[in-house]
Amino acid sequence: MLTEKQKEELSYFLESVNQVTHPIAPESSRMLYDLGLIIFEDGSGAAVNDILSVFPKDKIEVLEYSNNKYENSFIEKMANLLENKKWVLIDLEDDPGHNLINQLKHLSDSNIMQLLDFRGKEIYNLKLLAESRVIVAVRRDFLEEKISYPHFLDIFGPIISL
Repeated sequence: MLTEKQKEELSYFLESVNQVTHPIAPESSRMLYDLGLIIFEDGSGAAVNDILSVFPKDKIEVLEYSNNKYENSFIEKMANLLENKKWVLIDLEDDPGHNLINQLKHLSDSNIMQLLDFRGKEIYNLKLLAESRVIVAVRRDFLEEKISYPHFLDIFGPIISL
């Protein structure tokens, strides 16, 4: 359960994720949207279900990432949601595999997912729409002990600890 202060902080975080943009390169006029990270602190008792009430209804879809053996299917679901102007909240319960890390890095660096053999195309570039965002939620202990990608935190812009 979130406190009123945590709800306010989370609302501010969501505004930041929605509004924060920066140029793809110093000389470029093309802007990038940031990915957000929510860290649930040990002992806080907060979880994904607790934060959903702060998100605007019909804007967010939760995808549980609990088995990286089904990573390609997960990435396809994620792509479909983003294409339909949804925010995707990834509830990270397993160490993200290379494909998911690659997609998150592409989204962070260029706001594009690059999907192989998708929709009848060898390479399908899915641009992150202005109405879509990606937020990852993870427990602190899991972040520190289980995630093997050493630059995981570098993928994200706004980060909040609850």
